[in-house]
Amino acid sequence: MKRSALLAACLLLILGSSWVGGATFGDEPRLSVCSSSASVTITGNVVSEMPPFKPAKNPAATFCVNEGFTHEIRIDPVTGARAGYCVFPDESGCEEWAFFRGTCSYTPPTPAVAGTLDLAGSGGDEEDGGPGEGSVEAEAAATAASAAVKRIEEEIAPLLAKELDGTLTPEEAANLSEKRLELLEAEVDLIEAEMAVLAAERDLSELKDESLALKEEALALTLEKKEIERRGLLGLVEEGDDARQTEIDILLLIVDLRLEALEIEGRALAGTSWPEDEERLRELNEAIDYLEAEMEGGGGDEV
Repeated sequence: MKRSALLAACLLLILGSSWVGGATFGDEPRLSVCSSSASVTITGNVVSEMPPFKPAKNPAATFCVNEGFTHEIRIDPVTGARAGYCVFPDESGCEEWAFFRGTCSYTPPTPAVAGTLDLAGSGGDEEDGGPGEGSVEAEAAATAASAAVKRIEEEIAPLLAKELDGTLTPEEAANLSEKRLELLEAEVDLIEAEMAVLAAERDLSELKDESLALKEEALALTLEKKEIERRGLLGLVEEGDDARQTEIDILLLIVDLRLEALEIEGRALAGTSWPEDEERLRELNEAIDYLEAEMEGGGGDEV
């Protein structure tokens, strides 16, 4: 009997605390404990804490720092917009994405050295990663295969003449059989090499088509941006114009990066890759992924 009374009292206490807590503290967590040898009851709101969001690293900022310079965020005193800048030792700087694309660069001052007029640097072999003069790899293979076919045809001609005259010795007959097989294999190599040439030309054509499509997209985006600017000058601003203009700027930047990536792919197909192309292509792909993620996430004042 005493135990039942105690449980009833505890229940009334819990209900009363919940009503008072709800009226007084709103959604704050509440805790009521009533214990006996029979039960322990806990009520309250559970609040889960999510880990803070960590944005992806800005590839343009990373590129600036990796090049040995300082990256900083500057705020436009008029618009309040934030923009990243790569700052150089002489306190000059480039907008981060312009520096990443190479449209803005830093040229360190060249100290004057007595007794020399070589302002452009010393001469020597130009092996600094510029484009080579090699032909397309597939075309080189086709040329070599064609030469092999001609060589074997010249070697086999006297044996064929003897075969027609019926003066072929057993040893020459065996040699003729070997040469015929060698010629057949060389002709197969030539056909495969010519097919590779056509495939390379087709790939280059596809890259060219993709490049033209990107340039067309850039023109269309630029035209849309000009229309927004014109509405602003005429006082006919529409809702969403500012956001769309920011979006267009990011899209144009992505187009520029993709065009540079296509140039690298084109050099690879032509067999004239530069030593730094692989690393640069990785940087471009990371930057494109970053910017596309910014677009999906809404972006911000500073991209």
